[in-house]
Parts: sequence; C-alpha cells; structure tokens
Amino acid sequence: MQAAPGQEASPWRSREAGWELVAWTTRQTDALADAIGRALAEWRQAWGLEREALGVRLEPASSEAVLRPGWKALGPGEGWLLAPGGAASGLATMLFGKRGALAGEVADACAGDVTRRLAAILMLGTGGVSQSPMPGLGQPWSGALYAELPGTPGWRLLIGPGAVSAWCRQAGLLVDTSPAAAPRDALCSTADALAARKLALDVRLSGCELDLGALQGLRVGDVVRLGHGLQEPVRLVDAEGCSVFGGYLVARQGRMAVELARPIAH
Repeated sequence: MQAAPGQEASPWRSREAGWELVAWTTRQTDALADAIGRALAEWRQAWGLEREALGVRLEPASSEAVLRPGWKALGPGEGWLLAPGGAASGLATMLFGKRGALAGEVADACAGDVTRRLAAILMLGTGGVSQSPMPGLGQPWSGALYAELPGTPGWRLLIGPGAVSAWCRQAGLLVDTSPAAAPRDALCSTADALAARKLALDVRLSGCELDLGALQGLRVGDVVRLGHGLQEPVRLVDAEGCSVFGGYLVARQGRMAVELARPIAH
C-alpha cells in the first residue's frame, strides 16, 4: 500500500498482517528429536538394516529449507517429508544395492512403513495428502522445525508448530501459560496476608558515658549503669530506625518488658 502524497508510510503493520511468534526450549526439541531417532532405529531394524543410535538434530526451519521443491505430507497435519528422487528409489539401493521389479515393491512397502512411523510419532492423520508446506513456516520464530534424517538416503523432515505443540503436550512438556489457565488464589486483606510476617523491633534507651580506663577494665559480668530512669519513656524503632511506638520499662512474669505507648514526638 502506497502512502498518500505528502504523507510518510507508517512503519506499523495491521493486526491482520502479524503472526504469532513461537519458540521451543532445548528440552522440548531434544525430547522430540530422541523420539524420532528411536522410531527410525526401530524401522531400520524391522527391515533388516543395521540398528544404530541415530542422532536427530532439530533446528528452526529456514525459508531455504521450506521452499525446497518435493515436500510430501506425511498425513493430514503439519508434517512433511522430502526424499530426493523419491523415497522408494533410495530405499531400493539401501536394501538391495540395485533397482528391479521386486526391489521396487519392497522399497515401496519400506517407504510406506517409515512414513507411517513418522506420522505416528507426530500424531498425524492418515490418507493420501500431498499439499506442500506454507511458505510462512520459513519465517523467523514460526515454530516450525527442520531435520536431516540420519540412516536414510538423504531424507529431510519438516514439522509445523501445531504438530510440535501437540507432541509436547502429549509428552507432558507443554504447560498452558495463558491468563485463563493461571490458577487464582482467593484474595485476602493486606493485614491478613502480612499477619505472619515477623518484624524486628529495637528498644532504644538512654546511653551512658565511660572514661577510657573504665572501658578497658570492663569484664564479663560487670554491670554498667545507664542514665535511663524507669519513669522515662523509651522508643521502639524498626530495622530502618523509624519510631514505631513509645513505651516504658516494666517487669512481666519476672522478666524485663516494655509497655507500649503512643510514639514519642521528637
């Protein structure tokens, strides 16, 4: 859309032109990669290929990967497989070292098996779906994941954010953080909420003066006379030195205590 003459184009896009930003944690992508690797290893063993630990590495899908021609859907949903030259062609060479009528039939069955296994991991539906992935999956923060599949004849896998989210939720790796899902505790008054909080109070008495000789001669058990009379008020202050109460020294159950009074004005 062009700006009207004399007006600058706005840097802001409309709400309709925006898209949701999606990202996955390392824990989520590693767990999904492990599940795909196990499925591939079990498939190789089932078809007489050597079973080995396959390190699948999932990474954010780029536009270059998404726009490659030849993506085929694994089933209804957000999962696509790219097999250069056709899945059966590469598998026939892996299984028999050459192509032939019988080799082609076995390779077709082998390709169907691995696609079903991958579709099951991604919890996709079944059926002959062949649509290509949307170009938007290659945008930054689209949430789509891409992997080159080890142990296969150069196959690549593309997983949309919907399929990743569904798998993580089924695996217990996705927590609904929407405001509607957040638990809400019953509200209470500020006084009730802070009732159990402890607050240290200091009682300030009048000080005393000692000469240096008397100070050096003090020993444990000595009594220092303060200049604070029992009839004189004391101050109760908080940790920051602010006056909270006034008070007077009293005795309670054989112990020295403080009777609270209104704060003393200074």
